[in-house]
Amino acid sequence: MDPGFTGTVDVPDRRAFVFQEPRLLSWKRVVDNVRLGRRGASAKLHAQAALEPELLLLDEPFGALDALTRIRMHVLLQELCARHHPAVLLVTHDVDEAILLADRIVVLADGQISLDVDVAIGAPRMRADHAFDELRSRLLAALGIDELAEGARA
Repeated sequence: MDPGFTGTVDVPDRRAFVFQEPRLLSWKRVVDNVRLGRRGASAKLHAQAALEPELLLLDEPFGALDALTRIRMHVLLQELCARHHPAVLLVTHDVDEAILLADRIVVLADGQISLDVDVAIGAPRMRADHAFDELRSRLLAALGIDELAEGARA
């Protein structure tokens, strides 16, 4: 709780979570995992609605993936968002991933917002783009990383 702020947050009923670690029961179908813990006739309806969320919360979902699978999952997430239009909150420690996927990036340092920036780079976003590189440097600086100094030490 942040003592300097008050208010309410409206969270839609149709929301989904993607965690860092695998949380699914591998022997169950996806819909059965989603309805886990729910009983009755509404359980199946709830599960189906959760597969088209209005809010998607992602907690470092790509962190344990190899590079090629990570790229594929980035594309899948972009396709799902284009099709279903959920609001998405992605937590990541990967600056490039944030630039590739986000419309807005908020950097936290010591529990405080140190930078809040809209990503004004058109699609498709390419790492070789000058605007991508400029935003990357700005984000790294907000995180206390000086690329030139780090490169000189390597």
